[in-house]
Amino acid sequence: MSLDVRSIFRLTASSLLVALCSSFAVAGEPGAGARLPVGYPDRSGETDILRGFKDPPPGYGDVAFYWWLGDTLTHERILWQMDQLAGRGVTGLQVNYAHTDTGGYSYGRTMRSAPPLFSDAWWELFRWFLGEARKRGMSVSLSDYTLGRAGQGWYVDEMLSGNPGLAGSKLACVDTVVHGGTVFTAEVPPGLLLAVAYRKDGDTLVTASRTGLGDSMKQNHVSWSVPPGVWRVLFIHREHVPASLDPMHPLAGKEYVAHFFQRFEDHCPGEAGKGLNFFFSDELDFGIRGWLWDDIFAAEFLKRKGYDVLPELGALFADCGPRTPKVRLDYSDGGVE
Repeated sequence: MSLDVRSIFRLTASSLLVALCSSFAVAGEPGAGARLPVGYPDRSGETDILRGFKDPPPGYGDVAFYWWLGDTLTHERILWQMDQLAGRGVTGLQVNYAHTDTGGYSYGRTMRSAPPLFSDAWWELFRWFLGEARKRGMSVSLSDYTLGRAGQGWYVDEMLSGNPGLAGSKLACVDTVVHGGTVFTAEVPPGLLLAVAYRKDGDTLVTASRTGLGDSMKQNHVSWSVPPGVWRVLFIHREHVPASLDPMHPLAGKEYVAHFFQRFEDHCPGEAGKGLNFFFSDELDFGIRGWLWDDIFAAEFLKRKGYDVLPELGALFADCGPRTPKVRLDYSDGGVE
């Protein structure tokens, strides 16, 4: 079975728990009168909330962080632990791995374990674990903690190795104050998107003074005769971040499914929405922060917001007048739509 990428959930929070129904992403709510899958919220408006809290329906309960670290994992140890949890309100067991203090780009690599994570022996153990947990009324999953970031040596690195274009980029700004009566010369940064100057009025910029520097640019250099006053020159450029994942890339969701979620479908066929009905994303980190940018952002922005953002990119780094809040809000909104 291949997972339906059209229904991939959007990752917009630093920590979220995703309930899954017939696939690894909720494809739609059941129709009226349909029986709800275990743990699926009832939105009919007829729910008795107080009764639900007093006696939660199946699928609602504690989800334990289940650390598969330390001694070698054995059937006997895991069975004993699951028997202690069975019938005590624990509805899910989320396998977790801690990280060391070495390697990786932002924190240490995943601690080693026996059997090694994602090895044939590990998948065999995980399938057995899933079945035994289901017998005890519990579902299982794997947290992406230590795994889901570029530079950790797991599936995001596999994605980037196969398609380096999935790496993200962000906007950066070279900001220079220049004075009238001089000639401003500078080398243009790589990936330039906008070269613009504004006359300063104290701490603010005069919107009407906006001057594009394209005509003063030759090859990779700018030479501009500065008019009277104090001016602020902004070079807005694209900065590539190799060890990152562009969440706006049209293939990001598809590749993420193929390299992570699909493996669970392949190794545990038929268990989606049953013994395997959730995934937890801990400290969601694409390895990139700031004003994200990619090859399609400007066109998508124009389509969604109705104006060209390129001439207004300076507003992301300086107060360029009354439109500044709108540009920043629209840009942030467009990045997550």
